[in-house]
Amino acid sequence: MTKIISLDFDGPLTNFRTMMQSGDNRAFDPVAINTLNHLCAATAAKIVCTSVRTWTDSEPNFRENMALFEEAGLDIRHLHPDWSCRTDQGKRENHIQKWLTDHPTTKEYVIIDDDMIDLPNFVRIDQMNGILLAHWEAVAKCLDIDIGDVFKEAAHKKYNIVEAQMTLPFPDNRFQ
Repeated sequence: MTKIISLDFDGPLTNFRTMMQSGDNRAFDPVAINTLNHLCAATAAKIVCTSVRTWTDSEPNFRENMALFEEAGLDIRHLHPDWSCRTDQGKRENHIQKWLTDHPTTKEYVIIDDDMIDLPNFVRIDQMNGILLAHWEAVAKCLDIDIGDVFKEAAHKKYNIVEAQMTLPFPDNRFQ
């Protein structure tokens, strides 16, 4: 059984807040990237990109995307082998649905996007601020893990903390 994070980049990971801080409109949010890496490691989830900037099959574009991901700090080992969700169908939810149909071993998934997606397990974020901790809580719930466990594991690895108490006081349906 495969867990999938279907992820748009423009908005969730590259957002207005990060652009204002860095001066670069393609800059990735380092907190979002770090949290994504920890969440993938904790759940063995694989990332499938739904961003328009990944929708080309050319070798130069593939290398450019991999370099961009690595430069941003994304652990590319978390990318699914079929990592780009692209079809000739119009709406993004059609692309995602086709990808899920083509990969029947996917049982748990979450869709993260700043555009409205009419599919289950969708977490909508704001393109101005990107993906925030409250959104990560909703993402983790779709993948059947407590986000506090992800943060505890990250804290243990980074700071050698023996015990961490992490809970987020957000209602379960806030971002769904």
